[in-house]
Parts: sequence; C-alpha cells; structure tokens
Amino acid sequence: MPQQFEPEILEAMKAAEGVPLPNSPYEVIPLLSSPIDLYSLAVLGTRLLLVNGQTTLAVAIDELLSLARQLAQDVQGGKAQIGDPLPERIGALFSADPRWMLSLGPQRLIEEEMDPGEALDLIPPALWFEVLAALVRALPGVGADSSCRDYGDAPSEAPQRVFHRLASDLAHLLVRTRSLIVIDWRYNREVHAVLRRYLTGVRRQG
Repeated sequence: MPQQFEPEILEAMKAAEGVPLPNSPYEVIPLLSSPIDLYSLAVLGTRLLLVNGQTTLAVAIDELLSLARQLAQDVQGGKAQIGDPLPERIGALFSADPRWMLSLGPQRLIEEEMDPGEALDLIPPALWFEVLAALVRALPGVGADSSCRDYGDAPSEAPQRVFHRLASDLAHLLVRTRSLIVIDWRYNREVHAVLRRYLTGVRRQG
C-alpha cells in the first residue's frame, strides 16, 4: 500500500537505494481488508442455510466453494457466459448433476431428514438458486462471479462498499420470501393445475 514518510526518512531511504543489505530480515504482510468480513458473512449464511443434522459446516463450505469454482470453470471454458444470470447458471448445474441438490438443496434448511424433491415443493427452485447466488458472490477471489477479486479488493476510502452487493441481494431475497410466509406453494400449484384443466376444457368446447 502507498506510504508517506517524513522528508528525512525518505532521503535516507533514497541514499540507500542500490546498496546491498545482506541478511536483512523482512516480512511480507498480505494486503487484507473488508473482503475478509464479506467471506465471514458467507460462512455465517452457509451455517444458517446449509447446515443441519445430516451435514457439517466444513462440508457445506467445501461444497459451496466447489459450486463457485465450477461456475468459474464453466465461464472460462466457454460453457457459460458471465453475462448470463447467476441463478440460472446455478440451476443449469443442478439440473446437470444431482450431486448439487443433495449437498446444497433447500432440505438443508431443516434439522429433520427430507427428500430434496419434497423441499422444492416448499421452496421455489428459482428462489433457492438466488439464495445460493448471493452466497457465491460473497466468496472473494473464487471467480468472475465474486464481488471481490481477492481479500484486499476494497477501495481504501470506502472499504464498506464491498458489502453493497450482498446487502442488495438480501433486500431482494427478503421481498421474494415474504410470500412464503402466507402462501402454501404446493396448494397454490394444485389450484393452478385445476384452473388450467378447467380452462383447457372451456377452450375445447368453444
């Protein structure tokens, strides 16, 4: 990081420029900033949403990182475009490989063992993929989808900006999930199915 020195110290350093200094101890300090806290929030989100009696936090974090790396590899390999919506790309991976649903499906929200298909009757898949997308973006340095390129990727004048995307994702998810509190999605789909059958019969008669 850029440093400022007193004039006399700066002159002494310039005078020593090019002079070999053998056996000089030194330490490389990595540039770290608020992206570390962003990663911590991703871990907390994983603990809250993806850990139950059938898995552990270490396994869940490893699976989430594997998902993020797979998404990055698909972009690098040309299988996907970075401009494609991240939730849709996650959904494509879930459809292509059942492993992801078993390890990162919405059944992880409850302590009791539940089949992933039953959990998807309660949680719309598109909404769940948006949840996972928010967690993937909060992992620094994993790929092009990460909000931060590395753990030092934060503006020095406003390090809190790294949280803006996660805050936006959470606000969007809060709006999307309000309906889950008052609506039975399975019952809602059954009603829609009945209405579709009825409307289909009316159109045929007409």
